[in-house]
Amino acid sequence: MLADAGYKGEQITYRLLNNYYPNQVSGAQTMIEMWRAVGLNVKIQMMENFAQVQRQPVRAIFDTPNTAPVP
Repeated sequence: MLADAGYKGEQITYRLLNNYYPNQVSGAQTMIEMWRAVGLNVKIQMMENFAQVQRQPVRAIFDTPNTAPVP
């Protein structure tokens, strides 16, 4: 499916803060290994604040404290 989608192994950046959420880094490392097992090339990039995490343009995976309102 990745080949069909045109993915050629480009690095995908996962921006996150160091344990802003409980077990955030260990959870991210676990997800990266699962993504690697299916062929995605994901790398963690530690940031110091949410402004850095969410800087534009967003071409990365990142955690955010936003909630999704459900009508």
